[in-house]
Amino acid sequence: MKSTNRTGYRDVQSIIHATQSVNLARLDTDSLRRYCRHFKLGSINGYSPREQILNTVQRHFVSQPPLNEVKVISEFITAAKRLKTDDAQSEQL
Repeated sequence: MKSTNRTGYRDVQSIIHATQSVNLARLDTDSLRRYCRHFKLGSINGYSPREQILNTVQRHFVSQPPLNEVKVISEFITAAKRLKTDDAQSEQL
C-alpha cells in the first residue's frame, strides 16, 4: 500500500514541476471581457477589439505570482468539506 502512495506522490510532483501553459486565446470574447471586469482591468471598454482584450488578459495572467497547486487543492477540499458539513447541519434544523 505504501508504494501506491509514493507513486501517487511522485505523479503529483511531476505534474507540479511540468511547465504549464494556458492558451487564453481559446476563450471566447465574452469570457475575456468577464476576466477584465473581474480583475478591474480598466484599459478595456465595450468597443475594444478582441486582440487588445486578449493581450491585456495575457499580460495580467502572466504577471500573477505562481500558485502552489497542492496547497490550492488542499484548501479547496477543506472548503468543500466545510460546505458539506454546513449543508448537513442546516438540513437538520
